[in-house]
Amino acid sequence: MKFCCREIEELHENSGLREFAVFTARYPDGFVFVLQHRALDPDALPPFTESPMSTVSELLLKYCPWCGVNLNQFYCDQLEELDRSGLKLGMGR
Repeated sequence: MKFCCREIEELHENSGLREFAVFTARYPDGFVFVLQHRALDPDALPPFTESPMSTVSELLLKYCPWCGVNLNQFYCDQLEELDRSGLKLGMGR
């Protein structure tokens, strides 16, 4: 697979781990690119707190934050290879 830049390649390899990651997720009208951060290891139990705590945060990307390419255009033939829909908040969990 050809990546637009080293940062996206490394972040895609991190999908599902405790750190930042980039992957695609399937939506009804196509794929979206997700920048996700996980605060805990996949098998860790959430800490007990008296107030709510976000352990996973994410936002959708249109352009690569590092090299500026339009992600859907650059990866148009590789979207399914980048698919990690099961990791997306609110998608099949």
